[in-house]
Parts: sequence; C-alpha cells; structure tokens
Amino acid sequence: MLAEIGHYLLILATTVGLGGGCLMVSGQWQPRYTRYLCQLSQTLAWMGATLWLGAMLILALCFLTDDFSVAYVANHSNSGLPPVFKVAALWGSHEGSLLLWAGLLGLFAVMFFKSQPGLGLSQWLLAGFGLVIVFSANPFARLLPGVPAEGRDLNPVLQDIGLILHPPMLFIGYVFLCLIFVAVLAALWQPPTAAQQPAARKQLRTLTLLGWLFLTGGNVLGSWWAYNELGWGGWWFWDPVENAAFIPWLLTTALLHSLCGKGVSVTGRAIQLLAIAAFGTCLLGSFLVRSGIVQSVHAFASSPERGTSLLALIGACLIPALWLFALRHSGYQSGHQSGQAANRQSLTLTLGIVSLSTAALTVLLGTLYPLLYELSGLGKISVGAPYFNSVFVPLVWLAALLMGWRWFGSASQRWLAAALAMLLPLGLIATERPDSDIWALLGMSAACWLILAELSLWRQARKRPGSRARLAHIGVAISILGATFVSQYETEAVLRMGPDTGKTITSLGGDYSFVYRETARVETRAFQAIEGQIELLNAEGERILWLLPQRQSFKSNGMEMSQAGISHGLWQDFYVSMGQKLDENTYLIRLSIKPLVSWIWLGGALMMLAVLLPVLIRCLALAGRRVTAGAKGCSARPSTQAVHSSPPAISGEVL
Repeated sequence: MLAEIGHYLLILATTVGLGGGCLMVSGQWQPRYTRYLCQLSQTLAWMGATLWLGAMLILALCFLTDDFSVAYVANHSNSGLPPVFKVAALWGSHEGSLLLWAGLLGLFAVMFFKSQPGLGLSQWLLAGFGLVIVFSANPFARLLPGVPAEGRDLNPVLQDIGLILHPPMLFIGYVFLCLIFVAVLAALWQPPTAAQQPAARKQLRTLTLLGWLFLTGGNVLGSWWAYNELGWGGWWFWDPVENAAFIPWLLTTALLHSLCGKGVSVTGRAIQLLAIAAFGTCLLGSFLVRSGIVQSVHAFASSPERGTSLLALIGACLIPALWLFALRHSGYQSGHQSGQAANRQSLTLTLGIVSLSTAALTVLLGTLYPLLYELSGLGKISVGAPYFNSVFVPLVWLAALLMGWRWFGSASQRWLAAALAMLLPLGLIATERPDSDIWALLGMSAACWLILAELSLWRQARKRPGSRARLAHIGVAISILGATFVSQYETEAVLRMGPDTGKTITSLGGDYSFVYRETARVETRAFQAIEGQIELLNAEGERILWLLPQRQSFKSNGMEMSQAGISHGLWQDFYVSMGQKLDENTYLIRLSIKPLVSWIWLGGALMMLAVLLPVLIRCLALAGRRVTAGAKGCSARPSTQAVHSSPPAISGEVL
C-alpha cells in the first residue's frame, strides 16, 4: 500500500507543478489577476514541495520495512543492511537519486522564489523532473507476483559513509544550479527594472555562492571517497562521471567571479550564458551517469530509455532558454549595459573567467570526444590523463597567475614574487627530484605564486573586503600543491607478498619498510574478509604503525572488493591494498607512499570555509554578545540579592 501512495504522490506532485507553471503564463495574459494568481501559485508550490518530500519519506519507509515487493528496494537493499544504509540507499541509484533531486528542488524553490515568473518557472522545471520519474524512473514500481524473499543488497562499494555525505551534497549543488537557471530564465522572460536590479543581483549571487559551496563539497567528498573505498589508490582518474560533476563546478566558479564586480546586472550576457551552460552541463552529466552511454564504476544505470527521457528534458530546458537569450540580446542594445562594463573593468578578472570557461570546455571535449567518435562509426578511441594533463594543467597555471595578480601592490612585488615562485620549485626539483617533468614545475610554481600573492599584503588587504576570496585562493593553492606532489612524487610497488616478506620504498620522507607479518580472517555480519597484517618500519627498523588491508567477500551477493589499509598524515599517506590470492599464502599487494595527498581535501575544506566565513563570524559575534550579556547579568544578580538582604538605607544607596 505504501508504494501505491508514493506513486500517487508523484503523479500529484507532477500535476501540481504543471498547474503552477500554467498559472505563471496565465498571469502574463491576465495582468489584472496577477496578484491573486501569484498567491495561488505559492500555495501550489508549497503543496508540491510537500508532495515531493512525502514521496521521499514513503520510499525511505519502504527501505526500512524491507518491502521487497518494490523493485527499487529489492535491487538495492537487504534485511541485514544497517538502517543508516537503508535510508542512504534511497539515493543509491537512478530512481531514488532523481527523486532526491526533485524533492530538494521543490523545497528550495519555495524558499528562494516568492513571486512570478521565477516561482512558475521552477514549477515547470519540477514538472519536467516529475514526468521523467513517473514514466521512466518510477522508484515505486512493484515486483508482482514474484516477490523475492530477500533483496540483492546494496552495492558493497556504496556501503560507506561516502554514500551518506557525497551524493546529497552534490545533488544540493545541482539543485542550486537549477535555481540559478530559473533566476536567469526569469530575467530573460521578464527583465527586472532598475529598482529590482539590486535584489535580483543579490539573490543570484547568494544562489551562486551556495551552489558553489555544495558543488565544491560534492567534488571533494567524491575524490576522498574514491581514494578510500575503491582500493586502487587514486583520487582522480578523469573518469567521464567524475568529469560530469567537475565541469559544472568550473562553470559555477566562472559565474561566481563574473558576479564579483560592482554594478553587475543579472541581464548581462556573460552571466546569463554561464548560468545556462552550468545548468546544461549539470543535466548532461546526469545523462552520462544514467544512460549507460559510458562505462564507469560511478555510473548509476545503463538504460537507454532513461537516457532518452533525460535527453528530452535537456532539450526542453535548454532550447527555450537559448532562444530567449538570443531574442533578448540580438538586434538591440540592452538597457543594462553598465553592469557588463563594470564587470569588464578588471582585465585579470575577465581573463580568469575566460580561462575557467576554457578549462570546462576542454574537459567537456575530452569527455564527449570518444562518444562522438564511436557514434560516427569510426571505431573506438580513449581519451585519458595525458590529454587532460597537457591541456588542463597549463590553464590552471594561467588561472592561478590571474588570481594572484590583483593582490600585489606594485610591479616590483609581482616580479619578485614571480622569481620566487619559479626559483623555489626549481631548487626543490634540483635537490630532490631532478627527473621531474614540466607538470611538477607548473603545479608548484602556480601554488607558490598564489600563496605569495595572498600573503604579500595581508596587513593592508585585511583592512578592505576580500578576506573570503583570499582564503578560497589559499585553499586552491594548497589543493594544487597536494595534487602536484601526489601525482609527481608518489612511490609505489606491486608485488607478491606473504608472511615474513617485505619491501623497502624510498620516498621524499625517507626510507620505509613494509613487512607482511601474517594473514588473519575477519568475520562480520555483512562480510567475511582475509586481512593482511603489514608492519611499517622506519629506516632504523622501528615500528611506526600497522596497516590492515582486507579482501572482503559479502555474504548477501558474493561480491568481492578490496578495502585498503590507509594511514593518513599531514605530510604523506601510507596506502596498502590487497589483491587476488596467488597461492595458499601469497597475495598481490600494492604498496604506496603518497606525499601531501591530504592537502587536496584540506584545500577543498578551506574553499568551503571561505563561503561560510561570514556566517561563522556572525555566529561567533552573536555568541560573544550573549556571553557578555550573561556575564553582566551574573554580576548584577548578587547586587540585587544584597539589596533584599540589606537594611533599607543601604538598599537605597545601591539603587
């Protein structure tokens, strides 16, 4: 019965979204009733948000009650699955993730849009999602009459805290891209007046900041999850699905910088085009993940029908938006050109936006080219890390140069910083790794330049706005350093290991010996595992720690996976993964020492902190005022007690 109610709620939510969109059009045709229609549209929007959230709650209940008559539950859960993963399994695959996306979009739309046409356009978009879910991705479809006694279980790779944190954060970022698209589409549909410009600009900037915050968190957590869970030791592979989340982040970063100038207008061409492009690549990434057109461990599904429906949604959203954009910006000069002029006053800012957009375009080209090549009947071709590194790294170096340029007070400071940014990496390379390639030099010089730029005039710069940007740029520099060092200076060995065998590896931090002591068996409720107990020794033969990689076999479906043994550190990580069993006592073992890899995620955390910094400062200030007020109240209380316990004359003096 729960599944039927959930299905009914989906149909109602889609219908309500269509009704809200129609009210927007009706308001344009009947100006006399605009106010009434807007109020009715708000009511419908809240009703739709409630219906979407209700459908999510019912699907979660289906998971928690082990209702295996629901196909989605049977395919992605098991009675032995911990409750927290049963709830997280809601967004663990195609149908549930789209439902999460639509539910969050419905909630946030009514929170951020109070009037037409933005509210109505958001309902049209929700209706589009609803049609895709109802007709091609229904999470409440039944398995009748053949109801299985037990579910297939959640993919073991997904049974990790990463499933709880990464997808919701990424989808919240996607939701904000949808809201940005709606705000820009509303400005194209009904350009704001001069009096409405400040509020529209503030709303768009807020949406962009929040979208960038969650997209940053989603990409950082995805990288961290792959590094910890997949067992191959990588943090980024230029996988098509990874790129699908990275491209919108690059475009959102460019959009955020385009909104930094004073007097910018939401009707500006660059702002509107970047917003449409970011939203379009977001939907395109969802199509790649769900259509089965690319093969990836990260992919959700492999259904051509689902891909076709998403492709139709992309066309239904982007074709009208681009048509409106062309209509508004062709044949006449817009009346809001001052914002665009102000946005182009800084050459470095403009070049930075261009470099970020170009980086997004190159990643998109490298992702789609193999697909287009194959669809053209020319055969199969792969585009891997060499292409992305050769194109993307120079663009990152240019973007870092532009990011740091504006913070120097004079040309002499820039020349001095440029010299240091080149000499410091060259000195390190010459003394430690003379065989380093050009990518190491570019990465380290870009990071050094950024750090010198952000710290050079700290005392003077902190007196004017920009602390948030400086912290974010320092986070970028730290991430660049981490990515450069782990990509260029990681040391590893793949070998046969068994009890009482070892291997010494030399890294930037010295010599370390990995000694395989014994093999243990581990039994849990979910899986059985063979665990290698590997002792890590320093150059003097002293034990540093134990590393415990596992080869796990899950009881519910027999799947096997490798769980790496990792020791995280600020300067380097020790990483051991356990492969296939070669004979009775020998296993294939991968040993790795990864310098500064944690800096990748530390830099991402600083970038996110930069967005939250004003909120944290306000909270601390408010807490400080409350503590001060409380202290004053406490100091006043004894005096009040003294008044009541003292003679009247003394009481009068106190008063």
